[in-house]
Parts: sequence; structure tokens; C-alpha cells
Amino acid sequence: MNLNNYGVVFVISDDGKLVGIVTDGDIRRSINKWKSISKIRLDEMMTSNPMVVTMDTSLVDARLLMTKHQITSLPIIDQFGVYLGFIDTHTINKELSPERIYLVPDAQGPDENTERHIARYQFASEFIQPGDKVLDCACGVGYGSSILAGNAGSVTGIDIAEEAIKFAQNTYRRPNIDYQCSDLSELVFTDNTFNLVISLETLEHIDSKICSEFLIKVRNWIKPGGMLIASSPMLRYKDNKPYITNPYHINEMPKAEMLDLYSDIFNGFTIHFFHQKQNIFLPLTTEHTGFCLVVARKPE
Repeated sequence: MNLNNYGVVFVISDDGKLVGIVTDGDIRRSINKWKSISKIRLDEMMTSNPMVVTMDTSLVDARLLMTKHQITSLPIIDQFGVYLGFIDTHTINKELSPERIYLVPDAQGPDENTERHIARYQFASEFIQPGDKVLDCACGVGYGSSILAGNAGSVTGIDIAEEAIKFAQNTYRRPNIDYQCSDLSELVFTDNTFNLVISLETLEHIDSKICSEFLIKVRNWIKPGGMLIASSPMLRYKDNKPYITNPYHINEMPKAEMLDLYSDIFNGFTIHFFHQKQNIFLPLTTEHTGFCLVVARKPE
């Protein structure tokens, strides 16, 4: 365990079959139970018949199993029970989410990036009134929709990624949330449907033409007195040249262009711009980099 740094050892029989798992927790409990563990066999402390997956198990399903059973590693076996390898949460998250955080409920010690993601949804949730209808575009794996649902009457969570929606439906299920897999450019709602439309860290991922068309539709979907809350990074410059460090961002805009876009499309709305500093949101003034959040309210 010290060598592989995974905190788990898989016990294999002579014919290659998985017979058990020993975790660092098993060893600690054994130390507390017996004065000396030098002569204790692994089969006296291991977990027999452990939770397993096969080669055709999807990464999302494996992640859901880990979440449900609060484990961090899953052994992979074939149809005969022969051990083939294992998968862990770090590897799964790396594969599933270059731009998507597969946050699980009650996760311990989220990093600063995750905290900023959560803070944006908490900021948006403060504008929700009881009974409000909320649209979350794009909702990702649903942790943000779940935050919004705590105040809203109903939340519709939309994301283009099928695996993200599946994760959301299994992990962040609430009676007042409806998750749907769809491309934002294909969404159709009647005018004046939602009290609040949320679009956090979305616009930088879609083509500028589609972005404008989407925002125009959002303007019409919002009820009188309702709001759009959106966020996006402001384009940075280095040596007077655009400086984009994230290859998944195809539509980062300079501050002036971003503010003009919102002001033009949401003409007649009351618009306020904010700048995020970790978990704090301040009125946007002289900042030209970092995350910009817009709150645009439709007149009554």
C-alpha cells in the first residue's frame, strides 16, 4: 500500500481469481483489535466477495457504485472471476471530466476550483423565490441543479453529455428536478416560461453565433420580472495577444465585448456585472480578467 499509494491491496488466488480486498482501514482496525498483527493472515482481516466491475462496465456506472458504497477503488474481473486490474476515483474523474466536475454529495475537502464552482451556484440560488421555475444550462452532473432546487419550485437541468445526465439522475435526484439530455442550440421553450435561467461556465464552450442565438432565446424564455444569471471567464492577454490556457474554451471574450453582448441582447433589462474572488462576488469595476457574472432582470 505504501508503494502504490492507493490504500488498498487485492488478494488473488493461485488461479488468478479475486478472493478479497484489504484496505488501510482493515489494517488499522486489526491493529486496534489485536496486540500484534505480525502473525495474522490476510484472510482474517480482508473483505471477501468485494464489490467488483467488469470490462464492459461504464465509467459512470463504476463512479456511481463508488459513490453509493463510499469506496475509492473497484477491482475489475472477467466472467470467471479472474482479476484483471482495478479502477479508482482519480482515474475515472480524469477520464470523465476535462471540464466537468463529478462532485459527489458530502464530498470531503473540495479543492479551490470546486469551491468556486459551488459558490457560483450558491450565488445564483440567492435570487430564487419559493415556487420559481428555474432552467439550468448546462447542468453538468447535477450538483448545481440540486443547490438551486433547495429554493425553487422546479428546476430543469439540461446538458449535452449523456453520461453527465445519467450521473445527475442517479446522484442528485430530487422530486423537483427534471434532467434532460439536449444540445443548447436545439432547446425549445415557450416564451415567459422561467423565472430564472442559469448558465454558468457555458458560453465559452459554444460558438459565438450559437452563443448569441442562445441568449436571444433565453431573453424570450424569461418571465417578466425574471432573471438570467450567467458566468464566463474574461479573455486574458499576454504580450498583447489573446491568452487562452483551456483548450475547451472556444469563445472567451474580452471584458468590453462580453459586456456589450449582454447589454445589446438584454436591452431594456436591468443588468449588473460581478467579479468573483474565490467565494466572494463584488461589483465588476476595473477587473479585466477572471470570472464575470451577469445578473440581468427583465422588466415587470
